[in-house]
Amino acid sequence: QVLASSKKKKAYIKTPENREWVLIVEAVSSTGQKLRCLVIFKGQYLQTSWLN
Repeated sequence: QVLASSKKKKAYIKTPENREWVLIVEAVSSTGQKLRCLVIFKGQYLQTSWLN
């Protein structure tokens, strides 16, 4: 588990075992409205229908 403040540049690891990388996407619209963040975890399967 990684804990970080949005105002700080450092991240702190609470538990070193069983770590997994995740991707966090933050976005702002052209009007300046903050959009919900998106957290992407490692998947187990990739469905071919998602690629069409």
